[in-house]
Amino acid sequence: MGKFLLATLMMLQVPYASADDANVMEKRILQGDWNIGGAGALSYNSFQGLNGYGGVSAQYFIWDKISLGLQTSITWNKRATAMAVGPKATYYFYETNTNAYYLSQNISFSWNEADQSPTLQTTEYEIISAQTSLGFAHFITPNVSIGPELRYLYYLDDDGYSDLDNDFGLLVNFNLFF
Repeated sequence: MGKFLLATLMMLQVPYASADDANVMEKRILQGDWNIGGAGALSYNSFQGLNGYGGVSAQYFIWDKISLGLQTSITWNKRATAMAVGPKATYYFYETNTNAYYLSQNISFSWNEADQSPTLQTTEYEIISAQTSLGFAHFITPNVSIGPELRYLYYLDDDGYSDLDNDFGLLVNFNLFF
């Protein structure tokens, strides 16, 4: 499986523009371009067990280096599952020929289903949360990037559920730019 994945990534490798082109990156994050991507993470703690996160976003560059769009996500662990949707904004504040650094913010409305301790009775509730992220995108081709993202998730309205904790997470992002 690993050799197949490596071979597939090698086939996607597209040569970069010539060395004379001083700002290859800027061509990927200009007004009018699109960014479609996904992120995922796994973590473990003794209280919740295995935690998973998966998200997909689509963004349109309204100005050079600034994009707005929509993000959807799902989070799960042994105690709860949450699905969220909301607007997302990203600002690419520094770039080189093959790398870009960005700051993003989104606000999500989520639908949650959780087993409440100690009765383990299933409860459904809605929460408004916000996520601030600082990320790094390495362009493996002129239109494909992969990289880590440090995320801080905080709850704007916990609807009386005191067991919700704001958290930090490290995600892996994969994005297509066109």
